[in-house]
Amino acid sequence: MPKPTLVIGRSDRLIARLKSTLLAWRFLNQVNGRLIVNWPNIPQRYGDECFRYSPAELFDLVQLHCDRGDELIFVEQRPMTFPPEATNLGDPEYKDYFRNGFPRDMFEGRDTLFANRGTAPFFFEDESAARADFPNQMSDLFHTLPLNIYIKTHLNRFYEKTGLGPGEYIALHIRRGDCYDMLLNELNGEAGASIDPKRVELLVGHFAIRTAPAEYYAEGIEQALSTGKKIVFTSDSPETIGTFRKKYGAREFIDLSMFKMAIDIQKAFLDFLIIKNAAYVIGTSSNFSYFAAQLGKIDFYNATCAGPFEILQNQLETEILDHLDVPDETQALMMQKLEKEYNRINRIR
Repeated sequence: MPKPTLVIGRSDRLIARLKSTLLAWRFLNQVNGRLIVNWPNIPQRYGDECFRYSPAELFDLVQLHCDRGDELIFVEQRPMTFPPEATNLGDPEYKDYFRNGFPRDMFEGRDTLFANRGTAPFFFEDESAARADFPNQMSDLFHTLPLNIYIKTHLNRFYEKTGLGPGEYIALHIRRGDCYDMLLNELNGEAGASIDPKRVELLVGHFAIRTAPAEYYAEGIEQALSTGKKIVFTSDSPETIGTFRKKYGAREFIDLSMFKMAIDIQKAFLDFLIIKNAAYVIGTSSNFSYFAAQLGKIDFYNATCAGPFEILQNQLETEILDHLDVPDETQALMMQKLEKEYNRINRIR
């Protein structure tokens, strides 16, 4: 039977890759297609995180191929390459398809080979009205993926040690580290004096959307505490748990940083699965928490821009600008972008 094949690849971090994989797999699953995911190591700038950045650290790939055949194939090609004979869906002529949907007859019943390095979602033109259900379809596929034995063991160990089970706790995810670090590193010294204004706006956008001051989480945390459930806390800046313990009490929180794994990508995936299995999630518009909630089909409290603008403005000033020497015009641009993002988020909330 004819089988269309799509080769995709990304070189960024875990959740972005996972989301792209599930979006493309959901799409091809409708037309008996084959998905090949090029999963290279991440760049050296990520430091120790580069160690063993492999899909085999997440999933039981032997069992996956026994279960699904050649429906989903992970490869680790370095450098990341694509078949030269493949139709490149990143070419301008296909741009409208990512906006309006692909014709089914472009894939269905054809032995065609496609490639795409971009991040745009795939969908067919006859399913535009059903796009709200895509996360549910992705969730169903995700739950067919067999977990690596070490992931499975540590997940069970977490539940044994805490006395909790899936759905018996609230997950609180605080993202901060990388969004703060990029601003502090790229705007520092000579680099900051010559940085492209568009890059400044991008970094401030990440700060506004993916992070939030502690005050913005208050409503979500108070709702969680009213249920009597424990709050499982996870963050790329684990020391921030102190702020919440001081305000709400140490006994209310379980610190996920205390549950270790030797390989960074496995620890990140373990945290992601524990978030996914919560009763509901408190976080920001960061894929790590928001996508976990989608795959878990659970409610999500979004703390992004969920409070007075002055608090967010003060966060940028005290945590970022006070540690930098940047031109007045750059500071003004940063504040303008911050306010623009804040207003945009609250218009669509």
